[in-house]
Order: sequence, then structure tokens, then C-alpha cells
Amino acid sequence: MKKVLYLICAFISINMVLFAKTYNTCKIVINRNENNGYMNVIESLIVIEKRENNNYTLCSHCIVSDFEMLDDKEKYNRSDISLCGGERITLAVDPGEYRLKCITPMEKQNNYLDTNKQWESEYKYVTLKEGENVLLNIYPLVDERKYLGGWILK
Repeated sequence: MKKVLYLICAFISINMVLFAKTYNTCKIVINRNENNGYMNVIESLIVIEKRENNNYTLCSHCIVSDFEMLDDKEKYNRSDISLCGGERITLAVDPGEYRLKCITPMEKQNNYLDTNKQWESEYKYVTLKEGENVLLNIYPLVDERKYLGGWILK
């Protein structure tokens, strides 16, 4: 009887390994290089949504797998998805279709530029297959001479 139970447990364990769904096999790496002056401390919040049934919903299976200050050997722990100048974040996600956007609400701007609007980028659309990675960069919206209050995500 014991041998039968061991065989059943072994069979179940093998099937669980063979047919288990793997999660978070793709990575989205987002850089925000340093900017000039006070713009470095203005946070750009990253909104990530996954496409499911032809609708985009806020991503709930997104894990911050790595966060670092650029040009710094230290690794940091971080749970929120926002970046200041000179930071990089790596998000572990499931394969699928995503759209990402950067925003800075008015209350997070500290009256910098006095734009009286939420700063935001256009959506960036990304499709990831099993094991694929993508690198994105956040840039402040500028003209030839000054910051305009917004983001470019590409």
C-alpha cells in the first residue's frame, strides 16, 4: 500500500512540474537618465496595464525584480513603480500585451514650471512573448530651450 501511495505522489508531482504555468518570465526595464537641475527630483510614476479580453486593466502580476541608481553599484529594494532622474527599474511580468504611461500629478510637481496640469506621456504599447525583454527610456518633454512639463516614453 505504501508503494502505491508513493507512486501516486510521484506521478502527481511530476505532472505538476510538467504542466505548471510559469509566471513573470518577461522583463520590462525602464531607465530614466539624469536631467538638469530640479527636474531630477520630480518623480515620473509608471502606469502599466495588461490587455485582457480586448480591454486594458491595471497590471496586478507586475513584480519589481530590480531597482538601481544608475552609475551606482548598490542594489535597492523598491515596491512602488516610480522613477527620478538617474534611476532604473526592472519589472517581471507575464507574457502578453501591455501599455505603459508615465505621469506626474500636479501635487507631485512642487510648483515646478507652473504648468497647472498633470504631466504625462503618450501610451507606449509593448507585446512580450515567453522569455522576451524590452528596454524603455523616460525623457522629459522639452523644446530647444526648456522643459515643457510632460514625459516621452520610448
